[in-house]
Amino acid sequence: MPEKMQMTGLASSEADGSFDSPTSTCLDRTRQSPRGFTALELIIVIALVAILMAVAIPWYLNYQDQQRLRVALSQVEADLRNAQVKSKSTSTPYDVVFNPNAPNNTYYSIYRHPESGLQTLVATVPIPGNVVISNITYQGNEPNTITYYQPVFTKETDGGTITLRSPNGLAGRVVIAMITGRVATSIP
Repeated sequence: MPEKMQMTGLASSEADGSFDSPTSTCLDRTRQSPRGFTALELIIVIALVAILMAVAIPWYLNYQDQQRLRVALSQVEADLRNAQVKSKSTSTPYDVVFNPNAPNNTYYSIYRHPESGLQTLVATVPIPGNVVISNITYQGNEPNTITYYQPVFTKETDGGTITLRSPNGLAGRVVIAMITGRVATSIP
């Protein structure tokens, strides 16, 4: 029986745990099951996530504010152009009235007014996204009013600038050119 032990040679040293081969210690280390993450690794990951969130959240809120303002500016621009088109197609003046001193200053009104009769309210339009009218500069006869006349050359179209402000203070403008009534928007 002792001969058999010597032939295998490894059985006795494995049985008492004293086998010290360089390859066996490497294999033993890889056979150990992972125990999880260390506290340092978790702290590093949490710190990286916090840094990313500190950069991403303000950027996203600013982006959201810009989009609210863009939607509101586009709506005002579209309604001004629509009033201009209706004025041309019906040969009737159309007014778009902005009132920055109104309690909520979050809406404007569109009127049709034949020169021989009273104004007729076409629509009262709310401005979306909690955007408010903050300032109006105008170059016309009626305060806070943009009037489109048809035909254009009988009377000049009123011009001006309407400034809208988002909830976080970002401002944008709708500019109406005098005479032609061309409408353009701008965000700084």
